[in-house]
Amino acid sequence: ITTGERSRVYEKSVDHGQVFLHSACFDHDAKAVVFLQDTETFRLDLETQEIVTLAKYQEYRDAHFNPFSVRPHFDRDRKRLVLFDAGSVVRVTNDRNETLLEVPMDHETTICRKAKISPSGKLLAIYRVSRGVVFSQDDAKHDTTNVVDIWDVDSGTLRDSVPFETVVDSVGVDSLDEVLTATLGAVEGPVLIDLATQKELHRFEDQWRSDRLATAYSWDWSPDDSLLAVGREKLELYSAGNRQRIEEVPVDGSIVGRVNHTIFSGDGSRLATHEGNMLVLRVMS
Repeated sequence: ITTGERSRVYEKSVDHGQVFLHSACFDHDAKAVVFLQDTETFRLDLETQEIVTLAKYQEYRDAHFNPFSVRPHFDRDRKRLVLFDAGSVVRVTNDRNETLLEVPMDHETTICRKAKISPSGKLLAIYRVSRGVVFSQDDAKHDTTNVVDIWDVDSGTLRDSVPFETVVDSVGVDSLDEVLTATLGAVEGPVLIDLATQKELHRFEDQWRSDRLATAYSWDWSPDDSLLAVGREKLELYSAGNRQRIEEVPVDGSIVGRVNHTIFSGDGSRLATHEGNMLVLRVMS
């Protein structure tokens, strides 16, 4: 970031077919990168170039995960890692690769479509939905499951199951472990739900039509929980206290006018976004 220099640390060549790099993220000391290639999660040591497989599954064969929907990711300190493994198992590990929580998701009609660990690393939100609800598949239409499960990582227990009336596009928990955040349907919202009462606190509505939710391609809470950054056709910053928009940042120079990914740095001093065909890093004042 300081010099703008670029170096290649991993390369994969194939004679035919396609290879998908779904995600890549640094660990807590930036000495290794965890990345998802197709349906296999690797840890690459940047000093030794050693590659270790952390999780691996075969979609539709030994797991019901879709790598376009669920991907490995860290908590805010980048010490607790969420993995998706064979047997439709969602696993949380620590920085010593020890398993802290293991949630089996193998079911005849219900699948895991989204999952996100809270910034604190204490809670894990898993969107569990019937194939009959999300895909209208005949053999699962009798199953109407459409919930977000909240797991306590340290105790290994299911804390809550929050029901939804419509399909969920993304889930997460705020920095204080108090608010469930979700986008619905075709990237709409987000909506904020109090975990203590399961009551809706707020929904971000379309400014032109009050009967519709706003479009939200991405979102992230600041580490101090004072801001909610939402990626729409523009980058919008909201006060976490009153949910009022305090800043609107236009997207410049991109092919597609939308903010597809949004994430604060661990100390909140920077905000990284994926805007159209660009990666943008902003200093937060």
